[in-house]
Amino acid sequence: MHSLCRDCTLSSHRLLPFHRLEKWNGYCFLNTSLFEQGFVLRVGHGGSVCPTSQQDQGPWEDIPAMYDDGSLSDDSNIQEDNHDWQQEIVITDTAGIFKHRISWCSCDGPPDQPMQLFQQQLFPASHHRVKSAFTFNVLDHFYLDAMECKTAAMSFFQKLRRLTNNRFPSKVHVSVMHGRCEPCADT
Repeated sequence: MHSLCRDCTLSSHRLLPFHRLEKWNGYCFLNTSLFEQGFVLRVGHGGSVCPTSQQDQGPWEDIPAMYDDGSLSDDSNIQEDNHDWQQEIVITDTAGIFKHRISWCSCDGPPDQPMQLFQQQLFPASHHRVKSAFTFNVLDHFYLDAMECKTAAMSFFQKLRRLTNNRFPSKVHVSVMHGRCEPCADT
């Protein structure tokens, strides 16, 4: 396990957005996420900042970190920006379910959002209003599980929820509605 500062963690995960992170709180390591650390997944330019985006000044965007109690950090050098070219989506991978901020390519005549996701090896759940996507890797795993093990889609998804949060799988966010994540409804 490597201990890195926030900036180095964000920089090193530019092309590895589906890693699980832990953060030292002074007493022990607690689970955190790239989303909570301010990570922005950039599409359209191989993880780099879109060259026509005048809002970006660096390889990632600073978003306030959240404390465990839900309050925002008060670092004076961190600004919260809400740009039209950026949105939150839920991405399902073999490692679990992740919420990420997506920064879309804003070049003149860019591919539409679903095509930008395809170029990143992500399959959007919808082509009209992209709120969630699946990695090609998780789709391949589901196909093999369904064909060889006769795994039902709901069982496969429950496994992914447990990989994400084994203690409280019902608290795993599965969609983004109106700018906030919604947990699964318990059945």
